[in-house]
Amino acid sequence: MASGRPDRHAEDRAWVEGGDVQAQRARLDAMIPRLLPEGKDSSGHIFRIGRTTDGADVAFVWLGAVPGMPPGVKLLFDIFVAPEYRRKGNARIALTQMLEELASGGTEAVILNARGDNEPALALYESLGFVRTETSDEGKQVQMMLKLDDA
Repeated sequence: MASGRPDRHAEDRAWVEGGDVQAQRARLDAMIPRLLPEGKDSSGHIFRIGRTTDGADVAFVWLGAVPGMPPGVKLLFDIFVAPEYRRKGNARIALTQMLEELASGGTEAVILNARGDNEPALALYESLGFVRTETSDEGKQVQMMLKLDDA
């Protein structure tokens, strides 16, 4: 289900930061083994796949620790909903379940970065309690934070 995601992330990074998609893809390809030395079993990272009752993949969520971030803070690396399941509340369900799991596990806050032109995603995050903490000069990237004790 998540195939093609590195290409989409590279396109997003090229749009936000400027530069070429291939160079951004190379940066991502070099970063992933450092973030996930044990693959999906890497310490501090959580991956969840939401499925229908008949086993079809609906949503994918990845949160994890980033070197240098305070303990108790996780970064939302990715949320993806399969195209045929979008606009049906599945992203909200996947994120809500993940946030509940994180809060009960001691995570204090979640940070994310979103494209500034992705109004549906920004509206979803804000409706879940995320607050905009930083916006790039051109408005291309928005950083948001949710303190889980406020959720």
